Amino acid sequence: MFDYVNKNITMSAVHLKAEIHKYLDAVKDETFLRAVHSMLNTYLQHSEAIVGYRADNQPISQHQLLVELEAGEAQIEQGKYLTIEELMQEAEQW
Repeated sequence: MFDYVNKNITMSAVHLKAEIHKYLDAVKDETFLRAVHSMLNTYLQHSEAIVGYRADNQPISQHQLLVELEAGEAQIEQGKYLTIEELMQEAEQW
């Protein structure tokens, strides 16, 4: 029914999703489908949403972003920031 010969080939996420869809379409056992549904639902509820990416292409989760924003706000409140003029002077030295 399905090609199990090439198991060691690395697949992209798109290919993996397409293959999973094919597998699920072939499953007739409602109990198994409910188990898969429950597993996916639990995973999605507990996984952190990716809300952006850093300059080096590393993902930033919603939790990480909030922690960094709170740290940035604390620095601003403590007066630890650069004015535009200070930034321009610093940039001239790059």
